[in-house]
Amino acid sequence: MQTWANRFAVFCFLFPVLACTSFVAADENEPVSIKANIVKIENDESRFRVVVQLDIENGWHTYDQVPEGNPAPITEAKLELPDGVRAVGDWERPIGIPYSKDPTAMIFEGKVKFACEIEADPGAAPREIGVEVDYQVCEDQRCLPPETFQTKLIVPATKKSVAKMADRNDASEAFKFTNQYFQAPVRLMVGDELLNKKAKQMYPSPAMFDVDNDGQVELMVGDIFGTLNVYENENDSRDGDPVWSDHSPLKTAEGKAIKVSNW
Repeated sequence: MQTWANRFAVFCFLFPVLACTSFVAADENEPVSIKANIVKIENDESRFRVVVQLDIENGWHTYDQVPEGNPAPITEAKLELPDGVRAVGDWERPIGIPYSKDPTAMIFEGKVKFACEIEADPGAAPREIGVEVDYQVCEDQRCLPPETFQTKLIVPATKKSVAKMADRNDASEAFKFTNQYFQAPVRLMVGDELLNKKAKQMYPSPAMFDVDNDGQVELMVGDIFGTLNVYENENDSRDGDPVWSDHSPLKTAEGKAIKVSNW
């Protein structure tokens, strides 16, 4: 594998946006191009967002999640931070889509963006951070060897007045709320299997509703083909997590399975 120094070009723009970008272009042997940049967060002199974007050529994909036993590496972004620079929360990951050849796997296609917020000590000089992306790009018939994208970005110098630091310490609850992050998504299970493994639904859209008016909500899942499936909660104790049954189609009064056009 070539080193980042001879594969990537680095362009640093200190004015007016304070950003530094690194990229590697795709070619016929590398159907993924990757760009990484760092951008100042408005109204905060010490916080920045590191943004990594993958542009995956049509017909190719990388992996978001794979079932147990699948050796394919998932796509992950990582940071190497010096003293005085800290990550604020985890990486924000996009949500993958089910792989048509194996709906138990989730993949990334097209443009994929990862982001992570970082915070630097106030009044510090510019510092260098490392960015790394591990991935493997595949098409339906073959996969290229796993790759690691590596580059360096510059965190600009930071300035912060005592007054602004006081304002930050006295931040309102509304401000605190806007700086919270959602937890990582959790895939729905039916018994001990993933929701899609049996039904093999494309782009499932779950909702909760008491279909049979028994006082307990059921899981309803529609998909791109217009199918509506119902999963019963088999946890009669109503304590703890629900235990979903196998699916059955939602039916009309005449007993016919309901199909809804998605157009």
